[in-house]
Amino acid sequence: MNVTLQQAHTLFRRNHLYQYEGMQLRVLWHLIMPCLPIVLYNFLNLLGVFQNTESDLPKSLIISVGISLYLAFSESFVGCNNALEINKNYIAKTGLGFFACHLSVIYSVVMSFLIRYTVIIFLLIIYKVDFGIGVIVGPFFCLLIIVFGSSIGVLTSIVSVFYKDVSNIIQALAFYLLFASGVFGSIDQATPIGRALGYLPTYIFVDNGKSIVLGTLEINHQEIIWVSILSAFLAVLAITFTRNVKGLMLDYMK
Repeated sequence: MNVTLQQAHTLFRRNHLYQYEGMQLRVLWHLIMPCLPIVLYNFLNLLGVFQNTESDLPKSLIISVGISLYLAFSESFVGCNNALEINKNYIAKTGLGFFACHLSVIYSVVMSFLIRYTVIIFLLIIYKVDFGIGVIVGPFFCLLIIVFGSSIGVLTSIVSVFYKDVSNIIQALAFYLLFASGVFGSIDQATPIGRALGYLPTYIFVDNGKSIVLGTLEINHQEIIWVSILSAFLAVLAITFTRNVKGLMLDYMK
């Protein structure tokens, strides 16, 4: 286990921490890039682009929380899906573990989320929003989102090794799910399509996550329990499936 953690840390440094090595701003890019969506939406709010919401909270703040939660899912999903393909040469030549590849992605996702979440806390203070225990619970709830996204990404990464087209499908899916996951507002579930979208795990995560952090709406505990069980099941499935096909994948990578 120590070897796996060391490998994951090494990959995290090489693929993420040293990503902007040689650039003038270097470490600052790690702060700038995750926060760009939040800065953009709040700048648009200052320009009066967004209409007032039913609550007293600025629309940009609600979007900022929603997009931070969604990006935790999409980055872990896409990142874990690409992890084996990106590092396949190291896997074939050095015996780098599959789990270390995926864990290094999770490190970077957690780092980006914590940076965004710090900005959100500052926004809560700037907008003079009264926040309670939900702000503390938010990061722990986000870990559940990361487990869900990573588990799906691990499963699809196995297929992506053999069929590279899958990676493009995954990236397109992660992009368009943004608009169906309640990031920009709750979905009207009066229509059949709206009801169907309401069952999406990403929508449940984002909608309830915004309620937890901002304390604006009633939290649906049954939905949270359901997606928690689903996340745990997918995590076990991902670990089991990866172990069973590891030999076949290593032979293909050589």
